[in-house]
Amino acid sequence: MTGPLAGLRVVELGGIGPTPHAGMVLADLGADVVRIVRSHADAAALATHVLRGRTTVVANLKDPADRDEVLGLIGAADVVIEGFRPGTTERLGLGPDTCLAAHPGLVYGRVTGWGQDGPLASTAGHDINYVSVTGILHAIGPADRPVPPLNLVGDYAGGSMYLLLGILAALWERTVSGRGQVVDAAMVDGVASLGQQILELRAEGTWGDERESNLLDGGAPFYRTYECADGRFVAVGAIEPQFYALLLEGLSLTDGDLPEQNDTSGWCELSTVFAERFKQRTRDEWAEVFVGSDACVTPVLSFVEAVEHPQLAARRSVVETPSGPAGAPAPRFSRSASCVTADSALMDLLAARGRWGGRRRFRRPEHSLDERSRAIDAGGRLTLGGHTLEQVQTWSPQLAAANTTLTRNVEAFLFDEANLLDDWRLHEWLELFVPEGTYLMPSTDLPNGDPGRDLFLIQDDRFLLEHRVNSLLTRSAHAEYPHSRTRRMITNVQARPENADHVRVKANFAVFRVRSGILDTYVGTYRHVLRVTSEGFRFVERKSVLDLDALRPQAKVSIIL
Repeated sequence: MTGPLAGLRVVELGGIGPTPHAGMVLADLGADVVRIVRSHADAAALATHVLRGRTTVVANLKDPADRDEVLGLIGAADVVIEGFRPGTTERLGLGPDTCLAAHPGLVYGRVTGWGQDGPLASTAGHDINYVSVTGILHAIGPADRPVPPLNLVGDYAGGSMYLLLGILAALWERTVSGRGQVVDAAMVDGVASLGQQILELRAEGTWGDERESNLLDGGAPFYRTYECADGRFVAVGAIEPQFYALLLEGLSLTDGDLPEQNDTSGWCELSTVFAERFKQRTRDEWAEVFVGSDACVTPVLSFVEAVEHPQLAARRSVVETPSGPAGAPAPRFSRSASCVTADSALMDLLAARGRWGGRRRFRRPEHSLDERSRAIDAGGRLTLGGHTLEQVQTWSPQLAAANTTLTRNVEAFLFDEANLLDDWRLHEWLELFVPEGTYLMPSTDLPNGDPGRDLFLIQDDRFLLEHRVNSLLTRSAHAEYPHSRTRRMITNVQARPENADHVRVKANFAVFRVRSGILDTYVGTYRHVLRVTSEGFRFVERKSVLDLDALRPQAKVSIIL
C-alpha cells in the first residue's frame, strides 16, 4: 500500500451508503481495509468501484466462532467502521464497549442517518429523509418542488466525509491520550454543519425560504444553468462584478441596457435576456466562446463526457478502469502519492486474521523538542517526570547505588533486569512493563522494520507477554524444560530523555545460553523506551535487535533476549 494512511488497519463491517464509501476513501489513501460481509452473495460485488482496494472476508457474525475471529481481527486494527442501526453491533457482540474493553486504543466509527440517540434513532430512512429534516432539501430545486441532490449531500457529504473527519480527529487525539473512542457520525448532524452558511444568511435576512429566489439556489440570473440551442446546458457562476462584466462581454450584451446585477427586482428580466441569448448557440459553441475566460461559464457535462474534459483529463480526476470510469483518489499529496487501487480481493477469515497477526499495539509518538526541554528545571538540572535525578536514585536499591547520571541509573536498571531473566524470575520481570508495554524483536533482515507493517520474530503486547511467561515457566515450553542456563552481558549503555516522562535507551548485549551441552550465543542491540514512574523505570517498549545474519546455529529464540 502507498499513500499517507499506509500502515493504518481498518475493519469495515459491510453495509451500504456511507460505510463502503468511507472504506473506499481510506483504502485509496493507503489504509489496509478488511471488509466483513455476511454471505458469498454480498462478496459477489467485489468489482464495484466503491469496494475497491479492500480485502473482503465472509463471516457469519451470529456464529460464535466467526464472531470471535472477527473480534481477533478488530483487536489487530486501528479503526472499525459500521453503519448499522443503533444497537445492532451490540446484539452481535461486536459493539464499541466490547471492542474498546479489549482494545483501548481502537477508534470505533459509527455512521447512521439519525444518530445513535434521539426519537428517530431506530427508525428506517434514506439519504432523502435525513436531508429533508435539516432544511437543506427544502432549499434545493425549482420553485415548484424540492429536488433530491442524488445521495451526495446526506450519504456522502454529511455522512461518510464527516465519519472520516471524526476518525482522523480521534486518531490524532489518540496520539495525545493514548486512548481510542467512539465516533458518532449522524447524517443529520453533518448536513446541518454543511448548511451553516445558509443558516447565517437567513439570520442576516439575506436568504429567503422560497426556492429560486436567492443568490445560490438558481434565483440569481448570474448563478444558474441555461439551456442552449441543442438542448444541452451551460453553468453560469459570475457572482463577482469583474466576472459578471466578462459574462456580459461574452454574451455581447451591454450593462447599461440591463437591470443592475444585484437588483433582485430585475432578476426575472435579466434571466429572460440571458436565456434568450444562450438559446442562440449550442452548448459547445458557448464553451468555446468562454474557454480560458474568467466569466465562470462552463458546459454541463454528462458522466461519459466528463472523462474527456481537458482539466479532468490532465489531472486524471476520472480515470478509465477495466470495469468503467472511476473517480481518482482525492485529495492529492506532495509526498504520499495515492493511486486507484485494484478491485476488492476475497480472503478466508482465518487467513485475514493471520496476515495482521496479534493484537494492535499503540504507543504515543516522540514529543517535540519544546516538550523535551521540560526535562530541564529552572536550576538547569535534568529532571524526569518532574523529579530530579537525586530523587530518582531513591526509588530502588539498585538506583541508589548507581552514579548520579541518567546513563548510570538506566544501566543499573538493565543489570537488575538481566539478573531477573538469568534467575528465571519471569513474573517479577513482567512487572517491569507498563500495562501497554511491548516486547519486540524484528527479523534479522529488517532490523529497522515497522511493527505495523513488517514481519517480526516477536511482537508481544502485555497479554501475549503474560502468555509467554506462563508458558516458559511450565512444561508446555518444551524447548525450555528443563530451563536453559543463561548469562547476559550488557555494555555501551546510552540514555537520553525524550521528554519529562520518557527515556530512550540503546545498549549492546550478548546472551549466552547453555542447554544439553551446547553453547549458543546471541548478540545484538537493545533499543528501549522507558517511562519514569514513582516505582522507577518501566518498559514502554522493549526491543531486542539481533546482529546475526541468520538464526543458525540457534534456529529459534526460545528464551527472552
